[in-house]
Amino acid sequence: MNTFYNFSTGYNRLKNELLPKICIYDDENCEKKIVKAHSVQNNRILNSISENGEVLRFYHDSMSEELEVKALAIGKKKASTFSGFCKYHDMKIFQPIEIQEYQSSNLEQQFLFAYRAFSFDYYAKKYQSTLFDKLFEVYSNHDSEFLKKYFKFEPPNTNDFYNYYINYFGRLSEEAKDSFEQMEKLRVAFNTNLLKNRYYKIKTYEVRFNERFEIAASGAPTVDYDLNGNMINDLPRLHSYLSFMFITVFPQKNNTVVLLSCTKNDIAKYNRFFKQIEQLSEERKRIVISVLLVCYIENIYMSPRLWNCLDDSEKIYLENIFHATIGNHPKELYNKLDFNIFIK
Repeated sequence: MNTFYNFSTGYNRLKNELLPKICIYDDENCEKKIVKAHSVQNNRILNSISENGEVLRFYHDSMSEELEVKALAIGKKKASTFSGFCKYHDMKIFQPIEIQEYQSSNLEQQFLFAYRAFSFDYYAKKYQSTLFDKLFEVYSNHDSEFLKKYFKFEPPNTNDFYNYYINYFGRLSEEAKDSFEQMEKLRVAFNTNLLKNRYYKIKTYEVRFNERFEIAASGAPTVDYDLNGNMINDLPRLHSYLSFMFITVFPQKNNTVVLLSCTKNDIAKYNRFFKQIEQLSEERKRIVISVLLVCYIENIYMSPRLWNCLDDSEKIYLENIFHATIGNHPKELYNKLDFNIFIK
């Protein structure tokens, strides 16, 4: 059994204890009950691509030595959920995108899609920060019983072993803490702007494909390079300012909508990237957006209807695309002509 499997299953055992239950929009109207909120809208988006109540998600198979990618079915009620809002705010805040069709250039809807994408990654980063803090504490205390319980292995009783992981998780903890602190400031800004209806604080570049691709995605990555290799975020440098992009993809009628957003303060960093995409052919746009989704976002779903219509070679093609992200930097993939998840 490989080491990745030991660690990935150990992390999964920790999840139930460490996953937070919070309301990201925390005010006097909050209800005590925290719900499983959807980061990809359930009624309008997941429901439209589901079959028999299920959608597909691509996973790295931790049981395989090469971390092969497999498409696995997941119930649409469970897909993309996180315990990040109380019932009241989940229903009230996102109603304009949950029950209403998206209208191009609607600033309120664009703001809310960006807020949804941000909220999911804010929640994930909060959990990640807590997890790395915990593991740093475990290795610092030489807590072999904890490692036996959760990771099912007998750790060697040597300083070299513990010091390696103290340094490893210490670094990860510091990076996650720095990123989360920046996201916390962004959370406050989102909530303030939402309260005051300042939807113009989010700037959105919209791509619309004139075909329906049964794919949905949502996330808030920190993209590091544009198409020409110009740096947007200096990710290796600790405590550098992070500029987030908020990405949402969904089919609507006979089209596919791609929303690429950022804060008004960060438009200077992303505007050049958006203009580069705008100048591309539709085929090249599909490739670039495929790279953004596969390399930077885990929250991607596909319709089983689409998957079942593909032949074996097409299924392998898609799985290889997701596998190609291992060991390859996104900027190395932008120009690959065979990197396209928008297929029919």
